[in-house]
Amino acid sequence: MRSASTLRGILSNCFTTVRDTGGATVAHAKATEEFLIPGPRVFQGGRMLSHTGGHGDNADIWSEGSGLAPHTSCCGGIDPSALGRVVDGVDECIRATREDMRKGANHIKICTSGGIASETDPIDSIQFSIEELKAITSTCANMKGTLVTAHCYTVPGILHVIEGGVRRIEHGNMLDAPTAAIMAAKGVFLTPTLALHTFVTMPPYDNFETPEGLRKNAIVGNVEVKAIRTTEDAGVVVCYGTDTTGPTLVMQTYEFVVRSKILPSPIVLNEHGDKSPCATINGAKQVGMEGKLSELIPGAFADLIFLREDPLEDVASLDRIDENLALIMKDGRIVKSQLNGIRIERACAWD
Repeated sequence: MRSASTLRGILSNCFTTVRDTGGATVAHAKATEEFLIPGPRVFQGGRMLSHTGGHGDNADIWSEGSGLAPHTSCCGGIDPSALGRVVDGVDECIRATREDMRKGANHIKICTSGGIASETDPIDSIQFSIEELKAITSTCANMKGTLVTAHCYTVPGILHVIEGGVRRIEHGNMLDAPTAAIMAAKGVFLTPTLALHTFVTMPPYDNFETPEGLRKNAIVGNVEVKAIRTTEDAGVVVCYGTDTTGPTLVMQTYEFVVRSKILPSPIVLNEHGDKSPCATINGAKQVGMEGKLSELIPGAFADLIFLREDPLEDVASLDRIDENLALIMKDGRIVKSQLNGIRIERACAWD
């Protein structure tokens, strides 16, 4: 029931397609594809993978160990068994990847450096061995997954996962120009999640973060603007991401506000010279759906939003949903309308 509410909220925020990196399943993807519940098109990775003591392992520190027990999480307030699992060693990594792929995962998410919400692993820790990484990336490739993506903040961590065959990075706040050049040369995508590090310090969200989490957030938040400019200059494919979950869903479009202060609106949203836009074309490339998503061309999905303000002039206007949104269309169906005389289809009803 909570997932249905979350999916409905995402679509209401004008996102007709999302890439979920921890928790969504093929059931969510099928439910929205068949319009059983209102929601975006979902590209999901099943449960993310962490090793013992890593970013995805929030087992009680007094417990004897996690093993394969599916009870781990980096995100408080959400059922941890749905988000992640702990795996150690090559055999467990292969088995977990195969299980996620068998269950219809489009990609695999791994935690390969410390995180803000996990108290016992430093930001600059390096997680998973090269052998474990290669076991995961090769298994995903052999089973025709689109990618393996890694939660990672630091230069050593990014170089480590690239060596292990990973070609997608989540966050990447602390990367530098030489690392960005390597990413561009090897076709490694970056999905920064800039808004999270801003609003986590704002009321009421600051009340839900630990002092250690806020300390870590300051470390990665202070360098993120430089990182995204560095990757753009190097020619890295930069995508749009938010790292929002159910409790922070209302801040999903705030990422547009943050990026509007760093990059021109056309680069964030639409084609601009030799750079592809973060929030549309690059997202389609990331999930292997270029030509099907984010373009108005024959053969593409009829996903459209109708707005009262021009986001190419000010992409931050997408954060003003209540006054800006006129209509949302997904797969050629009207799923939300604020226009007199234009109603949504019954199969897409919100209430």
